[in-house]
Amino acid sequence: MDWTRREFAALVAAGFIAPSALMAAPNVASKRKFLFVFAAGGWDPTWVFAPMFGRSGIDVDTGSTTSTQSGIEFVDSQDRPSVRAFFQRYGSRTCVLNGMEVRSITHDTCRRLVLTGSTQAQADDWPAILAGESSGFTLPCLVLSGPSYTSKHPTVVVRAGETGQLSKLLSGSALQESDSILSGFDPRMTDLVSAHVNSRAGTFAGLHTGVGEAGFVRDLANAHEQLALVRDLSELDLGSVDTSGYVPVSQRVSPAITCFRQGITRCATVKHEGLWGTGWDTHAAIQLQSDHYETLFADLLLIQEMLETTPGEVEATLADEVVMVVFSEMGRTPKVNARGGKDHWTDTSAMILGPGVSGGRVIGAYDDVLLGRRVDLASGELSESGSRLTSAHLGATILALGDVDPGDYLGSVPPIGAVLG
Repeated sequence: MDWTRREFAALVAAGFIAPSALMAAPNVASKRKFLFVFAAGGWDPTWVFAPMFGRSGIDVDTGSTTSTQSGIEFVDSQDRPSVRAFFQRYGSRTCVLNGMEVRSITHDTCRRLVLTGSTQAQADDWPAILAGESSGFTLPCLVLSGPSYTSKHPTVVVRAGETGQLSKLLSGSALQESDSILSGFDPRMTDLVSAHVNSRAGTFAGLHTGVGEAGFVRDLANAHEQLALVRDLSELDLGSVDTSGYVPVSQRVSPAITCFRQGITRCATVKHEGLWGTGWDTHAAIQLQSDHYETLFADLLLIQEMLETTPGEVEATLADEVVMVVFSEMGRTPKVNARGGKDHWTDTSAMILGPGVSGGRVIGAYDDVLLGRRVDLASGELSESGSRLTSAHLGATILALGDVDPGDYLGSVPPIGAVLG
């Protein structure tokens, strides 16, 4: 087997040689993939997801109105044409969750809660769980930007890096920039290195038969089998990730689309920072939420168009394979503050669309002080005997969409059955 310098760098530096979960032979229970779009900073649901007009305790966008498209009732404005266009085109495949409690008003805690359902450091986030419970993916969980939390499944997460770390590992340039003993590696010695590694591996396999040692031998053999896939990664265009400065999310997700199509990634995460990357944390100038939502939904339209025009791994297009989850870590207070903005709030909204989702509906609602109302999880109808929606319910629903038993990670927290088509 020939080991090129690029492949050697990718396998060693990127950690492809070790974990058996990553290197197992393809045996994926579900081919459904997931794209997580995280609106960083905390959005105000009353600008799009939750029409709250006529409530004296809630300040809303007075230049907007209530509209319904494809079964989705939303806040409509001439300043946000992409919102209307999105629900016109994709509302029938979309489910909006309103009144979801995240139980905190600090960014770090809320991010962990909305992605793991827990404040514990030992919890994995939804993308890592979905990726860790599957096999056959070279880059099971690709983090293009945004938060990521792992404990049980750290080996499945690969952060592309906003300064080009992944592309440098794949090209081998990371070794040239490092002080490791491989930094002066001569490509002309490839054959010698290949022969040496194969010889040592064969000797090790013949002498060591213990359980742990056998696992290492298996991992090494699997790593050899992955070389063809590493070659594919070496040709992956990461230019949209490595570009410094503001990069539209619709451009930044391009590598994920490629990885979904090639079947080498199950989950990808990307951070959305609003108009020109100025962030959703509008403690002042709440009207910026309008610009952020218009930018977000313009990006979502482009992403969905890419999914619709890209062949799927097993389905006709990626739109039939990829579930998109759009969320923020928190909401914003009902009333405008002295600076003309809104502060952090415990209740928020989320949006799920794609295969397996019961679209064309809004589940949940807010009361007169912008707290979530109780919902019957099975029917999706409001019910005083129902449950307050939480981020754990969101996670259980996502895991169920990915054929992962939520009980293994969330105990008795059930999925929102009304979301599951």
